[in-house]
Amino acid sequence: MTTESVLAKAILKKACPRRQSEESGAPAAPGGEGRSGRMHLARSSLQIPPKLVWPLLACLSLSAQAEVTCCFVQGKRICGDPAPLVCLDKARVIYEKGGRIKRELEPPPPPEERERRLAEEAKRKEEAQRAEEQRRRDHALLASYASVEEIDRLQKRRLAAHQRTLDEARERLAAVEVAYQKQNEEKGALAGKPIPPAMAKQLADYEAEIDALRAVIARTENEIEAVKRRFEEEKARFRELKSRPSFTR
Repeated sequence: MTTESVLAKAILKKACPRRQSEESGAPAAPGGEGRSGRMHLARSSLQIPPKLVWPLLACLSLSAQAEVTCCFVQGKRICGDPAPLVCLDKARVIYEKGGRIKRELEPPPPPEERERRLAEEAKRKEEAQRAEEQRRRDHALLASYASVEEIDRLQKRRLAAHQRTLDEARERLAAVEVAYQKQNEEKGALAGKPIPPAMAKQLADYEAEIDALRAVIARTENEIEAVKRRFEEEKARFRELKSRPSFTR
């Protein structure tokens, strides 16, 4: 082996220790000697043997990269930029230029663990959203009322309005049912004769109005119960919030 070959291989070993470590099986820190390797080559006037030119240039190019990702596969360290495909499902170490560790990445979790983490994250977000919504409602509650008595007064006004609607619907329903019953009696008196069109239309109108009034009554009764529940809950929450010295509006 010529002196030039020996020296060229020495430069190659210094400029690209990773290549040498892969050939020899010994691990080496990535990018550790890149700068000094380039400097040594630039100052050298050696005639590099042709078979060493391309490996040396490739190694110098690798040493100039910004970062290198490494992992272990069957006990052997594999490095590259970008990260080698075989490293994507393994623990990885990313080195900055010069060989300093930039960050370490854990291996990606198995599918079951990933699904569990996603479910936990979704649950945390949902709980945080509910807590934020409750905080807004609490602030709105304290901003709307000065006392429990004020809540009571508003509750009575709302209930009174619903009660008027309910009473009016019940009263109208009773009157329509009487008229409908009377119309039916007149229909029965026809003793099988054809029903006049006006009578048939009136009976259909009564039936439609009775159905509508019964729906209004049912809906209003439900609204009354909802108003009672809502204001009772607001009064209980208002008392609880007012009992907390640390609560800030």
